[in-house]
Amino acid sequence: MIRESFLKATETVNQAIFYAPDDVNELKKYFHRVGIDHSQKNLLKMFRLCIRITQSLPDEKYYIHKNIVYDVSNAYVALGKKHKKVIKQNVGFAFKKEHFTFKKYVQFGDPHLFAIALYINLAARLEDIGLPGEAFNAIVKSLDPWVEVYDKDTGKGDLKTKNIDLFDEFLIGTIMLGVEGNRQTLIGRAATSFRNLSVVGHVNNDALNMFLKYKKFVKHGEDAIYEDIRFYTTYLELIMGEKTKNENFDEIVSYLEGQFNLEFLRNSHDKCFIIASVLAKALDSTEWSEHAVSSSPSVSFWAELFYMQAFTISRSSNPDVEEYWRLLRGFLLHAGNIHSDRMLLDLFKQKNSGFLNMMVASCLHNKEYQLALELIYAWWVYKPGDTGLQNVEGKAMIIAIPNFHSEGYFFLIYDKEKVRALASKSSKKLSDILEIKDNIEAGWTAILNEEDTLTPKEENRIHIDESSEYINSLSDFAGVSELNKVLSKIKEETHFEYIELTWTNFPIPEILSNTTKHTYSISVDSVRLPAPKEIKKVLIWSDPDGTLLTSVFEAEAIKYLLSSKKIEFEFYEGENCTKNLFLEKYSDPEFDMIWVISHGEFNSDNPPFSKLYVSENDPVTTWELKKSVPITNKRRYLILNACQSGTAGVRFNSMGFMGIGPSITNEFQSVLGHLWYVDTLASAVLGILTLQAILEGNTMAFSLKQASKIMCEGNRAIEGNLSKINGDLQIVDRVKNSMSKDLSLPFYSMSGLLFG
Repeated sequence: MIRESFLKATETVNQAIFYAPDDVNELKKYFHRVGIDHSQKNLLKMFRLCIRITQSLPDEKYYIHKNIVYDVSNAYVALGKKHKKVIKQNVGFAFKKEHFTFKKYVQFGDPHLFAIALYINLAARLEDIGLPGEAFNAIVKSLDPWVEVYDKDTGKGDLKTKNIDLFDEFLIGTIMLGVEGNRQTLIGRAATSFRNLSVVGHVNNDALNMFLKYKKFVKHGEDAIYEDIRFYTTYLELIMGEKTKNENFDEIVSYLEGQFNLEFLRNSHDKCFIIASVLAKALDSTEWSEHAVSSSPSVSFWAELFYMQAFTISRSSNPDVEEYWRLLRGFLLHAGNIHSDRMLLDLFKQKNSGFLNMMVASCLHNKEYQLALELIYAWWVYKPGDTGLQNVEGKAMIIAIPNFHSEGYFFLIYDKEKVRALASKSSKKLSDILEIKDNIEAGWTAILNEEDTLTPKEENRIHIDESSEYINSLSDFAGVSELNKVLSKIKEETHFEYIELTWTNFPIPEILSNTTKHTYSISVDSVRLPAPKEIKKVLIWSDPDGTLLTSVFEAEAIKYLLSSKKIEFEFYEGENCTKNLFLEKYSDPEFDMIWVISHGEFNSDNPPFSKLYVSENDPVTTWELKKSVPITNKRRYLILNACQSGTAGVRFNSMGFMGIGPSITNEFQSVLGHLWYVDTLASAVLGILTLQAILEGNTMAFSLKQASKIMCEGNRAIEGNLSKINGDLQIVDRVKNSMSKDLSLPFYSMSGLLFG
C-alpha cells in the first residue's frame, strides 16, 4: 500500500516537471526510496520540495497543485497509518507529553501533520483563486486526512468526519512541546476555514466551536504574527452579518483596535490594513476605511484597497457616485493585466463581486440608474485584453437583481434610449422560491445568514410535478405581471440581453419569453459577430455511451430536417465518439452548428472542470471547450442537449460567470443549454422544434421562444407540430404514446437557456 501510494505520487508530481524540473526530479528520488524502505527521515525535505513545486505552478495549473497535494498527502498518510496501532484504533486517545518520547507516536503523527499542512496550503490557494468549494474540501481533509470527500452524484465518500479530535491531539501536542510552526499551522487553518465558511455557509456552530477551541493558542500584542491577526479578522468577517449579535463580537473588536494601535507604531502597513478594513466593514465605519486606505498596504492587497475606496464613497452623506466608474475601470484593467485567461479572470471577478455590488447598491439608493446599468454591464463583459470598458450603447438590456430588497426583484430595463427601474412586491421570500427550486432539481441552495436554508438536503428525488408551482411563485416574486406592463411599451421586435447581478439559475428569461412579444438571451460578450445567414454544415454528436435511448429519435428528426434543406452534416454516435475526434471537429470553423446529445455535469465546487461526456469514458471539460472555440468571422450555434449545460455557479453573490454554457459562449459562438437535469424526450422535442424554426430563417432566440411556447400548449400541440415536419418520424409516436408525461410542465418546456 505504501509503495503503491508513493508510485502514484511520483507520477502526479511529474506533471509539474516543466515548471520545477530539478525539484521534481529530487522529490521523485526521495519517493522511490521511501516506497521501498518506509523511512521517515526525509519527511521535512520532501514536504519543502512539494511546497516549492506547487508554488512554481501558475494559477492556470491549479488542478496540478490539487492533484499533487491529494496524492502526496495520501502517500504520507499511508506511511503514518503503518503505525496506527499506537492509538488503539483511535479509541480514547488523548495527548500526554510522554507519548512524544515514544518513537511510534511520532512515526504515526509526523506524516499526518505534514499532510495537514499541505492541505491547508492548497486550501489557501484555491480560496485566493476563487474556488471556495474545492477549498472547503481541502480544509476538511486538513481536519481529518482519513476522510474521503463525499460525492453526491456517486454517493461515494464520507458524509461526516470521524477523526478531527484525534489529529488535533497530535497537532496541539506538538504545540505544547514548543513547535511554533505547528501553532501557525493550527491558527492559519482556522483563519482559512473562517474565511471559507463566510462564503459557503456554516452550520451547527462549527465556526464558533473552532474559534473557542483554538483561541487559547493565539498570540496577542507584540508576539502576534500575521496568522494570529487573521484568526480574529476572518472570524469577525464571518460573524458580522449574523442577525443576532455574536457574543464574541465586542471582544474581537476591542482586541483588533488595540492591535491596530500597536501595528501602527511598528509601521506594519499590511497588518494595519487587514485590521482597519475588517473593522470598517464590521462597524460600518468610514473612519476605519480611511485608516485602511491610508495604511498603504503592499500590492498583494490591491483588490481590497479598491473596495475600501469604494466603501468610503458609498458611506458618505453625499456620495460622488461618478467616482465609481473610475474605480471600476482601475480595478478591471489591473485584474486584466494579472489574469490573461478569461476563466481565471471570471473566477476573480466572481470572488470580488462585493466590490461591484456595493457600488451598484449605492447608485440605486441614489437613483443613479443609468450609472448602475453601465457599471453592471462593464463588469460583466470585461475580458482579458480589453483596454477600456464597454458601454451599453445600442443594446437593449434587462438587469435583474433578486436580493436588493426583501420583497422581491429589482429590475433595470433599458430600451437603448432610457433606463426604467421597477421594484416588485411579493409576500413570498427568496428562500421560499429556492426551496421549491431545490425540490424540483434535487438540489440544495443555501442563503448565508438564513439559518433554515443551511441544513443540508439529502433527498435526491426530482419533483417534476411542482414545476408549475415553481414558475407561478417565481413569477409572483419577480413581479412578472408588472414587468410585462413596462415591456409592453417597448417595440415588439426588440431583443433583450439579460443579466442577473446575483445569479440564481432561475428561468426568468424563459418566463418572459413565454409572456411577452420580445426575445431574450443571456448577455455574455460585448461583441456579437453576425449569426450565419444560412446553415451550411452541421456536426451531430449523439449518445456516446449508449444510455440515452431517445437520442435515436432526436437524431433521426435532426437528420431529416437537415436533409430536407439539403444541408451537409456529419453524424457520429456511440463508440465512434471519442474525445480527440470531438475536439478536432469542435475546433473546425467549417461547422455553422454543432449539436451534442450527451450527459453533462456541472461542478459547483470547480466550475471550469464541469464535464460534457463526449465519449463513453473520457469527458471534455469546460476549460478544454473554451480553449478550442475556433476564431472565425461569424458566429456559430452550439446546442447542448445535456443536463446542467446552462447552469452557472451561485457563490459570492455574483453574476453567473462560471458554467458550461456561459463559459464557452463568446463572440464566435452562441450556446443553447439546459438549466437543470433534462428529460431526454422533452429535450429532444424542444431541440427539434427549435431547429425547425432556425431552418425557417429565424434567430436562435426566436426559435427557442417558439419551441417553448408550442410545448407549453401540451402534448397534442407538440404531436401536431412534429407531424407537420414528418408524421413518420419515430419521435411523433413516442410523444403520442407518452400521454402520461405532460410535456407542457415547465420542467420540460422551460429548461432551455440561450447564451450570447
